[in-house]
Amino acid sequence: RQLAYDTYGWASEYRGFTTLGDPEMNIWTDTPCSLIVDHPPMVPIGSAEVTVNVARASNGTPMADAIVCIAANEDTNLYAVDTTDINGSALFSLYPQIIGDTLYVTVTGKNLLPYDGFIFTTVSGDFVGYYASSIDDTIGGNANGQINPSEPINMRMWIKNYGENPAFDVSGTLRTSDPYTFITDSLRNYGNIKANQVCSTGTNGYNFTAALNIPDGHMIDFDLICQDINDSTWTSHFSKQVHAPILTYCDAIVLSGVLEPGETASVAVTLMNDGSATADSLAATLRTLSNLIGIDDSIGHYEQILPGNTASNTADPFVITIDSSAPNDTTVQFSMLLNSTHYVDTISFSLRIGRKHFFIWNPDQTPTPGENMYTILTNLGYIGDYGTLLVDDLEFYQAVFVCLGVYPNNYVVNSTSPEASRLDDYLQAQNGRVYLEGGDVWYFDPPTGYDFCGLFGINASADGTSDMGPVVGELNTFTQSMNFNYGGENQWMDHIDPAGNGFLIFHDGNDNYNCGVANNAGNYRTVGTSFELGSLTDASAPSTRAVLLDSIMHFFGINTGIAETHEQKAQQAVAFEVFPNPCRGALFIKIHTPANRENRNEVTIYDVSGRIVRQYYGLTGDQQIGWSGQDEKGRNVPGGIYFVRFTVQNYNKTQKVVFLK
Repeated sequence: RQLAYDTYGWASEYRGFTTLGDPEMNIWTDTPCSLIVDHPPMVPIGSAEVTVNVARASNGTPMADAIVCIAANEDTNLYAVDTTDINGSALFSLYPQIIGDTLYVTVTGKNLLPYDGFIFTTVSGDFVGYYASSIDDTIGGNANGQINPSEPINMRMWIKNYGENPAFDVSGTLRTSDPYTFITDSLRNYGNIKANQVCSTGTNGYNFTAALNIPDGHMIDFDLICQDINDSTWTSHFSKQVHAPILTYCDAIVLSGVLEPGETASVAVTLMNDGSATADSLAATLRTLSNLIGIDDSIGHYEQILPGNTASNTADPFVITIDSSAPNDTTVQFSMLLNSTHYVDTISFSLRIGRKHFFIWNPDQTPTPGENMYTILTNLGYIGDYGTLLVDDLEFYQAVFVCLGVYPNNYVVNSTSPEASRLDDYLQAQNGRVYLEGGDVWYFDPPTGYDFCGLFGINASADGTSDMGPVVGELNTFTQSMNFNYGGENQWMDHIDPAGNGFLIFHDGNDNYNCGVANNAGNYRTVGTSFELGSLTDASAPSTRAVLLDSIMHFFGINTGIAETHEQKAQQAVAFEVFPNPCRGALFIKIHTPANRENRNEVTIYDVSGRIVRQYYGLTGDQQIGWSGQDEKGRNVPGGIYFVRFTVQNYNKTQKVVFLK
């Protein structure tokens, strides 16, 4: 038989039978073992040592490892739990306070029939002791009737003469060995007390203070030593529970959205009270050891935080300034000193500075197109992350690329899914930038799938047929002169047209339908295509995926490039300009440096791999250079992405350009 035990050790449920060996009888049996349990029928009020002996009913052999519980009632107020030793004994120190009370004794264990018994409390001779008490914290405390950290407590006390004879000139001394509790007034006189009479300290009770760091739920064990004129001494025991706040970190919100280098921002921190007492008049002091952060306002105040509730200092946020040289995607550690009337603690948390350029969400079951996009963007010098799950913190990315694939391996974003609401919020609430591709996402998937068309400035006009490609760019847009063959796994693509602020960027070159739309909604920007960008076939520039992805990033307002460095302030004013961009046939580079500067100025042109294509030395004053697409040996270079870098002493600047043949 197997028994289930609750937290007090009571055998509360039978879970069936099992065959267990009985080593004493050297047989195997399915019969649970009956017990002989011996304990005193009564114990005196105040304190008593009680031994419970357990033996087998079959032969009187002591039973080791039986579970013995003694409780003040059948459900709660457990005094103690112990297991019997090899002699079948369990020893308990009990402190019953109520005459005539019943202590419940339960013995149970594996393969044992449970035993239920009783011990009654009684008076052994005369006894004067603890009867009741109450907490008064109105002076110097918060008047909630609880013991809170660092509160001065006035504990009113009632004692009772449980004996049959009067007690004369009774005094009571309060004591404790608790390390968190300091008794400041321990002696009270009660005078003469008749038999069965209850006397009180009145409003002037015993005084003590709990330490500031006393834990929530801590039980303070007190001894009350009562003595009469005849030097009779009685000791009572009782306990009081402490209630304290436990404040834990939930999250920190940058009220401006994201911490950007060079920005001054307000920060609000949300706290949770997991304790059993209210946190009143809470002030927080913000600290950091990072040299990238300056704290302009380090103090934040909170409203009252009730147990189980949260609160934020949104009305009184911290104010910090981020150094302009702080690298993007840097984590900074902060600490917060919390201080209220009866609570002190320190918590730690971290915040990220800056945003990465992109995140690629690629739930497509055939992930190669999305993986190709990640490789190309990284090679272009953009910094980002890739994942098959959409991250929660999209605000830490300047742009999000979503690759949903094509039938039959496409991923459908459900209309009520967290991903749909997250992308919607990223665009409209966080002014985000999103590229979204999918063969069925625009026309075929809605209404069961989320309808992104309105957000993307798209009107989905028809389901596709097996005729995708070639993919041709549009005049006077960032896709001008692009022409791609398409090598995707499926040629069935939705037909999409621009709507609202959307404008056409791609159409099918052989058939009369459109397949790419860009949208400038003012506060956010989008690009939507029905083909997979990563499955386009590269041709000569600008018809390469690298040029297209870089152009999309530029449309999103995100610029970077190989060998770009943080601009340093020049000793004297300099200027650098590259135009037109994109250019066809010839690129012009205009510079200005002071005429008396030493001839250390140079312009270097790199290709996308970082190889030097052309260099110009000894530049000074105002000059304009024309580059028509030749390398150092006069050979024509192909169209594509190039980087023009201008260097003058401790100043340098890099500009990315698209060179069209």
